[in-house]
Amino acid sequence: MLSRGKNFSPSEDDYIKKNFRDMFDDEISKILNRPIGSITRRRQRLGCWHVQQEISGPLPGEIWKSLNIDGDYYQISNRGRIKAGAKLSSLFINTKGYVQWRVVNSSKNIAVSIKVHRAVAEAFCFKPKIWNSDWHVHHKDNNPQNNSSENLEWLSPEQHRAKH
Repeated sequence: MLSRGKNFSPSEDDYIKKNFRDMFDDEISKILNRPIGSITRRRQRLGCWHVQQEISGPLPGEIWKSLNIDGDYYQISNRGRIKAGAKLSSLFINTKGYVQWRVVNSSKNIAVSIKVHRAVAEAFCFKPKIWNSDWHVHHKDNNPQNNSSENLEWLSPEQHRAKH
């Protein structure tokens, strides 16, 4: 049986389980008046890991590009969705609240976790001339689960620190 811990009531647990598919952790944290990190950890302890991609058709303004991962080709959209063939891939939210995608290729004996915001930025966001691989991807609305290309921008580590 799941230990509730002293800080979350059964009604708060129920609220998280009911709403994690439709609301971001920051929205739940405001409603429950809890820090976003505690909501993320509690959601994961409750087994609410996956970002549900229930809309199987195209989203308005959605554009797809090829994504090469270790010689295998996938597709990524400017809205932060990923396809393997014609099927949408399941994504998960890591402990820091960022959306990730786990690529497993058993024939090559590899498993890689990809940060979706970084993959979207690589495919769709303008890189300044002085860009290098140390640069960070910044979420303009400070919501690490909003991986739409319009919400992302490349910043130098110094610029990123200044924003946070």
